[in-house]
Amino acid sequence: MRIVYIILFLVVSQAITAQQKNFIDKQYIEITGTAEKEITPNEIYLKTVLSEKESSGRSTLEEQQQTLLSKLKSVGVDIETEVTVNKLIGTYEEYFLAKDRVLRQMEIGIMVCDVETLNKVFKILKSLKVRSASVIDVGHSEMEKLNRQTKVEAIKAAKEKATQLTDALGQQLGKALHIIEVSNSIETQHLANTYTNASSTRYKLSKELTAVYGFKPITIRASFQVKFELL
Repeated sequence: MRIVYIILFLVVSQAITAQQKNFIDKQYIEITGTAEKEITPNEIYLKTVLSEKESSGRSTLEEQQQTLLSKLKSVGVDIETEVTVNKLIGTYEEYFLAKDRVLRQMEIGIMVCDVETLNKVFKILKSLKVRSASVIDVGHSEMEKLNRQTKVEAIKAAKEKATQLTDALGQQLGKALHIIEVSNSIETQHLANTYTNASSTRYKLSKELTAVYGFKPITIRASFQVKFELL
């Protein structure tokens, strides 16, 4: 049995060596192709919190929720698919020489498709005297498709570059012998704005809500290393 293993090892080793030798014996050109695509986010996710204090004289949490949903619907937000109630929180506050109060909070998640709608939502929150809101993420509904397109463009860029160089040498480009994905990244930038704290995605909705909110494009990058045979 040991002899059989040794024979199999020798056969496999010889086959691998032969493949490596065949590859090395071929004339080839090695090229790195890179592609980059910038896309405008069409999914902007924000989070806000509604609150209600006992005996505060304000609307109940449920009333605030219904008013918010109604106003969001009026600016084109689909409240069935683009609004979520994430959690309901209750806390107890104790005060010395004052009536104890129960604080209830409701966390609302909202998704909008563009900056114009985002601004409208922030104005709605201001009108309802909501204290703060946060943009927590941005994305695109066709991210996977766009990422695949960027990879294809990187491969094409490698082939185009290799063709230009082989033409300069008076040779012809053959088939691809080896392809390695060097890198692939999706970079989402924070909100670029002129309102209050520009280094943060958290905003206090003060009376001076005059900012124009905007986003840097989402950047998709792909890079491939390709070895092409020279004919």
